Amino acid sequence: MQPTKNPIVAFTGPTIGKTLAPMILERSMNDQFLSNTYLVADEEGGTAVLIDAGGPIEPLLDVIDARGFTLSHVLLTHHHYDHVCDLDKVLERHPDVEIL
Repeated sequence: MQPTKNPIVAFTGPTIGKTLAPMILERSMNDQFLSNTYLVADEEGGTAVLIDAGGPIEPLLDVIDARGFTLSHVLLTHHHYDHVCDLDKVLERHPDVEIL
């Protein structure tokens, strides 16, 4: 199957050719490290996760508040400083979030 520009069609694994639900995706890039932090949510006012916490994290935390998301998890891809340096800021605003 050739890739397409349609962001809601899966290309790998058991979901080949199946339509996936749309998602909300926001990104913040730390210019000093050139690392990214992503916010992924299922719908307005729904559940969200952060992928890494390398910052700048404040814009993504503001999006969580503004769009009424419930932050359930922070997924750390690995423990290098450029991926975890703003984790304390996340925990200040979301002390009960699960860190994976």
